Amino acid sequence: MEALSINLQWASFMRHCAQYAKQGIIAELGCDVAVYWTQCTLTFMNGIFLSTDVVDELDLHERLEKIQAHVREVQPTFPWALYIEPERLPSGMRQRLQELCLAAEFTHVFNVKCMQTTSLLPPVRPLPTVEIKFTTSQQDTYDAALLNVEAHNLNASVAESMIEQRVLVADFDKQLCCTVLVNGKPVATATTLLLDECLYVAFVATSAPHRKVCVILSL
Repeated sequence: MEALSINLQWASFMRHCAQYAKQGIIAELGCDVAVYWTQCTLTFMNGIFLSTDVVDELDLHERLEKIQAHVREVQPTFPWALYIEPERLPSGMRQRLQELCLAAEFTHVFNVKCMQTTSLLPPVRPLPTVEIKFTTSQQDTYDAALLNVEAHNLNASVAESMIEQRVLVADFDKQLCCTVLVNGKPVATATTLLLDECLYVAFVATSAPHRKVCVILSL
């Protein structure tokens, strides 16, 4: 199977997220740059992507300038990230990418890797005991934080710190954070994606007794 472009995979995913977010933003800057923002507090969920290959350093510099101008105009109150796939650059520029971005006042944050998988399974009816719940209260947020803490074997007090720092949810009107409940008990946090009238739910931080379980919901 031919590997798909990481940039295209991630950009496609981010576009869907922005499209179905409560206050998502989708924009084309007119310089072969696309903006897909969900307006959530997670940096990697607010992405800016290059739509075409970069010709040379001048081309990259001009795009970075237009991105900066757009950000200054919009003045987002949430963190965002610019995604640049090395394959978008001429071979001679790839080793200098961080240097070029740093010169334009962009800082390298992290590398993103997409997993290769087969096609999605057909939608199935949810189990009667399973409920997908969006975070709408501080208690919901604490449940989600506690699941993340337990999944990483951290002290429970870290969950309280996450709530105080508003790591998971800063504004309940702009969030896509979900919790999965089984028989009314939170067992996992979840990422949701609406595709072809089906809501796909991927469990993220799952309690040990409920791992290796996946639920796909049809609307």
